[in-house]
Amino acid sequence: MNKGILNLIIFILLILPWVVHFCCIPSELKTNQYLFTIIGLFLSYYTLLATIGIALYIYYLQTNAERNKSRSLQTQVKEAIANEIENIWFNVVFNEKPNQSITNEKLKKLFMDYSLELKESLKYEEYQLLTQIVNLLLSEASRHKYIFVFRPWLRDVFKSDYWYLLHQAADFSLLYEESVFILIKDLKGSSSRYQEEIDTIFDKEKNILFMRDVEGISIYKSKKLLAKGVFGFDRYNNFKILNGYSTSKVYVGFVKNGLREGNGKWYRGEYTMEEGKFKAGKLIDGIKHNWVLRKYKGRQHIKFPLDSDDAKHLYINIMMHPMFLEKGSYHVVDIEVKNGKEKYVNYRDFKQCCEENDVF
Repeated sequence: MNKGILNLIIFILLILPWVVHFCCIPSELKTNQYLFTIIGLFLSYYTLLATIGIALYIYYLQTNAERNKSRSLQTQVKEAIANEIENIWFNVVFNEKPNQSITNEKLKKLFMDYSLELKESLKYEEYQLLTQIVNLLLSEASRHKYIFVFRPWLRDVFKSDYWYLLHQAADFSLLYEESVFILIKDLKGSSSRYQEEIDTIFDKEKNILFMRDVEGISIYKSKKLLAKGVFGFDRYNNFKILNGYSTSKVYVGFVKNGLREGNGKWYRGEYTMEEGKFKAGKLIDGIKHNWVLRKYKGRQHIKFPLDSDDAKHLYINIMMHPMFLEKGSYHVVDIEVKNGKEKYVNYRDFKQCCEENDVF
């Protein structure tokens, strides 16, 4: 029972006898000869009033104790669920090597055993969002299913090859989309407010990790710029920087419309690389490293990259069939490119080069 309602009831009971005395008792009873009758009436009434008041007060104390116990349980359950959710997110969503086999019986038990308490203590929208998150976590859904967790501009990072850097953020709560932030905040009982205009995320060493500006998104690792520009899908449906600067396992340099443009290094394989100035994806000034060249009857032409399957098969044929070299000699060369024209330089014996560098 609400404390205000209880006070109102007691107040009404206190003034009720006076209302009865002045408005309901006939004037004949108010004479001196009936004075003891009136006193007895009031004594009886106030005895009854005291009994009712004590009973109501005891009921209030019991109800309030139960309510406080229920609230304490709700607080503990919500905080436990919030901690379990973030623990799993760290392994599944943020971690560099997510463990997809993770199962969390504790989270499942908490959610199933205390669903009623959660419904009572959360708003309808929050409970629906919590249910969605818990179901995803318990179903071991793929990492990409959690994209709704993040701020809209950080979703591009999450979809790219740089997603693993998210776990280096100093404060995970700054990565969350507003509704997810509010849910986690309410579960933890935190009083923090959602910051809408955040354009910079810092790592645990207080260095810039992600930054958004008019030129796109900048991504750093240990103070080193890894990428900067606008993300999108290329013609092969790969999500990456389409315009700007990018670093990856296969390319480091500038891109335009999803193609190599400007200075860069293109790693075609472990031993084959093109570096220099690119235009529309093609090297126009620079050098191509480690290509297999065949010489035969005064002619020479490029066959394939050194670390290709074709080069491997060629090496096996040479080792198993020495007479194979009668069909021409094979070399490893670099290709110098100037103004789009190619020149072969730095000739090396193919077999010796493979063995010295342990290519196969």
